[in-house]
Amino acid sequence: MGTSNIMVFMLIITSVFALTTGDLIHVIVEEGSFSDTMTVSLNSTTRRIFVFTAVSSNPFATHVWANETKHNVSKDNPVVIVVEQDQDILEWSIPLIMETPRSNGLILFNDTCRTLCNSNLLKGNFSGVQNFTVSLSTSSPNNVTVSLKVVEKTEFYLATNQSRHISTIAPGRPQHFLYKPNGTKNVGIEIKFTSNNNTCFNTCFTAAIQKIKCPVYLLGELFFLDGIRQTIGTDGTIRVNMQDGQFANGFVLIFVQEETDYLCKKRCPERAIFGDSPVVTIEIKETFASDEYIYIPLIVFSCIAAFCIVHCFVFYYLEKQQQSKLLSNNNTDSDHHQVENKVYEETNRSTGNNTIDPEEQNNQTDRHQDENEIVEETNRDHENNAINTEIENDQRENKKFWKTVDELCKNFKENKEKAHSYFSHVTNIAIFYGIPVVQLAANYQKSLNATGDEDICYYNFGCANPLWLLSDFNHVQSNIGYGLLGISFMVIVYLRQRVRGEQQKGIPVYYGTDYAMPVVLISEGILSACYHICPTQKNFQFDVTFMYIMSILCVVKLYQKRHSDITLSACWTFAILGCIELIAVLGIIFEESQIFMVLFVVIAYILWVYFIESKFFYLRSGLTKLKEWIISIFRESSYTQINEIAKRPKRLFWTSVVFVNVLSLVVLIGAILLFYVYEIIDFGTFLLMLLMGNAVLYSIFYTFMKICIHKEGISLQAAIYSVLSLVLWGLAMYFFSDKSTYMFSSPAKSRSYNQECYVGNFYDKHDIWHFTSAVAIYFTFMFLLCLDDNIADKDRKEIYVF
Repeated sequence: MGTSNIMVFMLIITSVFALTTGDLIHVIVEEGSFSDTMTVSLNSTTRRIFVFTAVSSNPFATHVWANETKHNVSKDNPVVIVVEQDQDILEWSIPLIMETPRSNGLILFNDTCRTLCNSNLLKGNFSGVQNFTVSLSTSSPNNVTVSLKVVEKTEFYLATNQSRHISTIAPGRPQHFLYKPNGTKNVGIEIKFTSNNNTCFNTCFTAAIQKIKCPVYLLGELFFLDGIRQTIGTDGTIRVNMQDGQFANGFVLIFVQEETDYLCKKRCPERAIFGDSPVVTIEIKETFASDEYIYIPLIVFSCIAAFCIVHCFVFYYLEKQQQSKLLSNNNTDSDHHQVENKVYEETNRSTGNNTIDPEEQNNQTDRHQDENEIVEETNRDHENNAINTEIENDQRENKKFWKTVDELCKNFKENKEKAHSYFSHVTNIAIFYGIPVVQLAANYQKSLNATGDEDICYYNFGCANPLWLLSDFNHVQSNIGYGLLGISFMVIVYLRQRVRGEQQKGIPVYYGTDYAMPVVLISEGILSACYHICPTQKNFQFDVTFMYIMSILCVVKLYQKRHSDITLSACWTFAILGCIELIAVLGIIFEESQIFMVLFVVIAYILWVYFIESKFFYLRSGLTKLKEWIISIFRESSYTQINEIAKRPKRLFWTSVVFVNVLSLVVLIGAILLFYVYEIIDFGTFLLMLLMGNAVLYSIFYTFMKICIHKEGISLQAAIYSVLSLVLWGLAMYFFSDKSTYMFSSPAKSRSYNQECYVGNFYDKHDIWHFTSAVAIYFTFMFLLCLDDNIADKDRKEIYVF
C-alpha cells in the first residue's frame, strides 16, 4: 500500500495547485472495485481518481463508456482517461474520434476499452502485486456522466494448439494478447470471425504482431509503423518466424476493429460498424521451420531434373533409330531408281546393236529377267503402299486446288531466316522485359519486409512458407519446372537438329521457332516466380505476358509447317502481341468499365475469325506474298469466296468445316464471357483463355485435316504426347480453378479463399498447378515437334498444304 499512497499523495498535491479557468480543480480519490460498474459524474472543476490494488499475474482492462441517450459527451469537451502503473502510462478520450478512409468524415465512439501494458509483466519481472490508478477528467463546464469498469483479463496469455474465443472487440475497444514460445521455431496463427452475411462483410479487423515491449501501439500512426499486420474480414492467417530476432522471445497479438468496412471489401458500399461484436476465434499452430522443409524443394528439383535427363536420352535413342530407318528407306528407293535406269540404258544399247553374240544375248536375257523381277517386286511394294484409289482420284481432282509443300521450299533460306528471327526476338524480349521485372519484384519484397504491411501482397497465408528473404518461398520455387523443362526441350531440339539436319523430304523444318518455344517456357517460369514474390493486381502482367506469347507461338509453329511462305514475320507477330498486351493493361486499369473492353475484344476477335482465319485456314488464296494477300481481303468478300469454293466438286464439305469451327469459336467466347460475368476469371485471364482456345482449335483443325482428310496418319510419339498433354492439362485446370487467393478484390476478401497446404505441408494446389501445367506445356511442345514425323520420308510433292 505504500506505493499506492505515494502515488495518490502526489496526484492530490499536483491537482490542488492546478488551475482551470481560474478555478481550483477538486480531486476526488477513492478505491476502485474490480468487475463492478462505477458511474461517475464530473465537470471541468472535478477530477476523479480510482486506485486499484490486486494480486494477479494477469493485466486489467479499463472499460469506460458514456450514456449515448443523454448526449452529455461531445468532441469539443471530451472525457480524458489516464491509466498509470509504475513507469507505464496510457491515455485516451471519449468520444473516440476516428476518420473514415473514403468519405473524409468523422465517426464518434462513446464506448472504449484499453489494457495497460505492464512492462514488468511482459518482461517476466512480476513481483505479485499490481498497483495502478485510473483518472477521469473533462473540460466541459456542465456535468458529464460516464461509467467505469475494470476487469481482469484472464485470457491474456496464448498457447500453442489452443483455441481462444473473444467477443469483446469493437472499433473503440482494441485488444492485445501475449504469446511466448516454448521452443517453437515457427507458428501460424489462424484467425476466424463469425459473419451473418456472405456477400458483404459485417466486420473488418486489422490483426497485428508486435514484439514484446511497452507501450503497445493500438491506434494511431505508430500502429502502422511497427511489426506485421493485415486486414481480415472473415478468415485470416498470420505466419510468424520465431527465429526472427524481434520475435525470438514471443510477440503481442493485437486486434483492432476498423470503424468502417471499406478496407475489407471493394465493391460493397462503405458503412460504419456498430452493434454487437462478432466472435473471434484464435488458434496458434506450430509449423515447419525453414531448416526442416528445405529438403522438400530439393527432392522436387531432383525428380524433375532426373525426368528431363532420362527423357533426353530416350528421345536421342529414338531419333537415332528413326534416322537410321529414314536413311535405309532412302537407300532402297535410290537402288530401285538405279536398277530402273540401268535396265533402260541396256535396253537402248541392245536395240541399237543388230549383231549380238547368242551366248551374250542369253546372258543379257538372264540379267533382264533378274532385273525385271526386281522391278516387279518394286512395283508390288509401291502398289501395297499406295493410297486408296478413291482418295487418289480425289487428290488428282483437287490437284489444282491444293498446293504442295514442295512449292513452299523455293525460298527456303529466306523462310529459315524468318523463323530464326523468332528465336532472336523472343530472347531479346525476355532479357529486356525480365530485368525490370526482377528489380520491381525485389522492391515489393523489400517494402513488405520494411513496413510489415501484409496487405501489399496477395499470398495464400494458409500455405506461405518463408525462407531466407522470401515471404512465400514455395510459390516461387514451384516454378522451377518451367525452367528445367524448358532447358530439356531446348536440348531435345538441338539433338534433333544434330541427328536429322536439313531433310530433303517431309515437312520442311525451321528450327528457329523450335528454339524460341523453350525460351518462352523458361521466361514464363522466371516471370511467374517474380510475380509470386509479391502477387498483386498491379504486377499480374508478369505472370501472363509470356503465356500470351506462348499461345501465339504455338499457332505460328503449327501454321509454319505448311505455310512458311506467308507466315507473319517476328516483327509483325510481336507488334500484334504488343496490341494485345496494351488491351490487357487497359482492361486492368479501367476495371470498372471492363465490360466495354470485353465487348471490344469479342468484336475484334469475330472480325479476325471472319476475315483472317477464312483465308489462313480454309481458303487457298493463290498468293505468295503476304502484302498481296492482305490487299485481297479488302478487294473481295470472303462470303463470295466460300460460295465459289462450295460450287466445286466435293467443296461443300469445306464450307461446313468453316461454319463448324466458327461455331466452336462462338461457343468458346460465350463460355469465357459466362465465366467472366460471374467473376471467376479476370480480364487478363479472359484474354489468355481466348488466345489459348484459338491455339487449341487450330491444333484440332490441323490434326483433323492431317488424319481424316489427307490420310497422313500421325506418329506414335505424337499420339502419346497428345494423350499425356490432354490428361495433364485437365489435371492442371482442376487445380487452377480451385483458387486460394483472389487479387481482384480487397486483401481481406482474398484471405477468405486461403487454403492449407495440400502436399507435404509445403505445397498448396496452386503449386501443383505450376508443376502440372509446366509438364503439360512440355508435352504440348513435344506433340508439335513430332506431329509430322510419320511423313518425314514422304516426297514433298505428295504433301499438301491446308
